[in-house]
Amino acid sequence: MSKTAVAAIYGATGHTAQLIARDLHRRGMQARLGARRAANAESASALGYEFVVFDLSNEAALTSFLEGVEVLVNCAGPFGGTAHVLAGAAVQRGIHYVDITGEPPVVEDLCKELHDTAVAANSYIIPATGFFGALPDLLATAALAAVPDAERVKIAYYLSSWRMTRGSGLAAAGLRARQFSYEQGELIRTEGPPVMSRHSFPAPVGDVTVIDHYPAPEIILLPRHLGVQEVRAVMSAATFANSASGGEGFDGADFLIEIEVAGATARKLAVATGRDIYGVTAPIVGETVGRLLRLQTRGGGVVTPAEIFPASEFLGAIAGWFTSLQIARNSIRSE
Repeated sequence: MSKTAVAAIYGATGHTAQLIARDLHRRGMQARLGARRAANAESASALGYEFVVFDLSNEAALTSFLEGVEVLVNCAGPFGGTAHVLAGAAVQRGIHYVDITGEPPVVEDLCKELHDTAVAANSYIIPATGFFGALPDLLATAALAAVPDAERVKIAYYLSSWRMTRGSGLAAAGLRARQFSYEQGELIRTEGPPVMSRHSFPAPVGDVTVIDHYPAPEIILLPRHLGVQEVRAVMSAATFANSASGGEGFDGADFLIEIEVAGATARKLAVATGRDIYGVTAPIVGETVGRLLRLQTRGGGVVTPAEIFPASEFLGAIAGWFTSLQIARNSIRSE
């Protein structure tokens, strides 16, 4: 490789990857970009970063790509075919691994197969570092400070529409008719037609039909470090009906996430609103990479950003990307 880099992004020609590359560049980080195909290479390398085309089956090329790198960001979805290979390669070389998957089975596999290896290598594996996964986990962790006896977490997503990137679409197809929840300390997986219920979101959304047991990656990740007995996620049903009409870009969707953390004696909410779920993912990844590079002492294993960094402080650092951000009625950012 001709240039030094502290971070590497694989799958760099994708929409979200290009947003992440721009975020790293804005933070003044040196980075190296890679992808399976040269399509959109000019756009991907417009920031002056080195761009390399190679397939993950080429171990020599992968070794060269990771030379001198401290954090590897995987944006090559669907992640069932890339996460284990890239996370394993990173851990083997003492490199931290970050990805943006929204697929619970991928996260579960990383936890089962690579957690102990990552601990031994003092390398962090941080999957689902984005709008799904990391953001609700950060919100729940911050709200949990006000609920010392917390037992239950409910994550409610509202999206005005959702024009999916190619990677999101392929991942969603693989999760169709699959439901995940965490009940009485156990992960529950079911298959079948969507289960509908109702959820009352804060104004202006109000009471709407939602898809219950939504297959979100935080169902796997959140119980690992918060010690709660129940986690469930719901998604506004109209999200997918509205997406069918098309017409908007990837940044066209308004979102609202409401996190309810409840125990026997208290119940607190965290609420985030904004626009563009892919645009919000980029600063979450950028902040994670930056904090990994500044760590004074190394640790390892499959973790979330909220598990190794102070959640409220982390959210404060990215608050400018939201329209409003409130934790237990305390505003980090207000409209």
